[in-house]
Amino acid sequence: MSRYDRQMRIEGWDQEKVRKATVLVAGVGALGSFIATNMTLSGVGQLILVDMDTIETSNLNRQLLFRKRDVRKYKSEVAARRLRRLNPDIDIVSLPEKLETIKRKHY
Repeated sequence: MSRYDRQMRIEGWDQEKVRKATVLVAGVGALGSFIATNMTLSGVGQLILVDMDTIETSNLNRQLLFRKRDVRKYKSEVAARRLRRLNPDIDIVSLPEKLETIKRKHY
């Protein structure tokens, strides 16, 4: 049984298309971290996390990927590390920079 068995039961679902997809998440805060987690668990082929922000203590009550020991670290790097543990089969790229400064090859 595949880890994606449940979603593959949906009529018209194309897991191969999902596996070949690249998703860029701009901002890995409260909403972005949930989106990134769901993309990771669904088996998207490549996930690009863009966020120049660092984790603050005030983030910890609403961002499940971060822990107290992560304070002052880049959100994109910590999120990438945690998400790789959830699904080591996908490619996760961390870009701890402003969205406006990333190279076009990433999107």
